[in-house]
Amino acid sequence: MGFELGAAAMAAVITLGPLLVVLAVALVVVWPTIPVGPLLVFFIPSALLLPLVTYPLSYTVWQALDLTMRPVQPDDFDAEFIVRHALPTDLDL
Repeated sequence: MGFELGAAAMAAVITLGPLLVVLAVALVVVWPTIPVGPLLVFFIPSALLLPLVTYPLSYTVWQALDLTMRPVQPDDFDAEFIVRHALPTDLDL
C-alpha cells in the first residue's frame, strides 16, 4: 500500500529538482530583465514531459529505497501469509 505514491513522489523530486536548478541559473543569468515568454516556452513543456520521461527511473529508485527500508522476508512469498495479512481496507466493503 502506498508504493505508487512513493514512486510518484520520487518522480516529482527527480523532475522538480533539476527544473528548479535550471530556473535559478536562468534567472541569475538574465537578471534584471527577465524574459518571461521564452522561459515559459521552455519550462512548461519541460514540466509536462520530464515526469513522463523520468518515471521509469523514479520507479526504480523508489523500489531500491523501499527494499532498503523494508528488506524482503521469506514470508513475502508465502501465499498463506499474504492472504492472512491482506489489507483490511481491501477486503472490508
